[in-house]
Amino acid sequence: MVLFPQHSEENAVAICVENVEAGLRLKKPQSSHIKKAIKDVIMNKSYKKNAEKMSYDFQQYQADKMASDFIEKIIQESQKM
Repeated sequence: MVLFPQHSEENAVAICVENVEAGLRLKKPQSSHIKKAIKDVIMNKSYKKNAEKMSYDFQQYQADKMASDFIEKIIQESQKM
């Protein structure tokens, strides 16, 4: 992954991706930086491997189920009041 964050939340995500070595965060939107980052990510297979692991981890997390369970719990508790 090559990321160019525009907002603070995106920057936080880009830093996390960079920390687990699943991609590179661009700091300047210059064509030479973009070209080098893309080349580095394509040539270094560990980025792909780490991005696939990150994807797998996200899929195992089941955030949608956790969120719906949490919402249902709040609704049930509020109906008891």
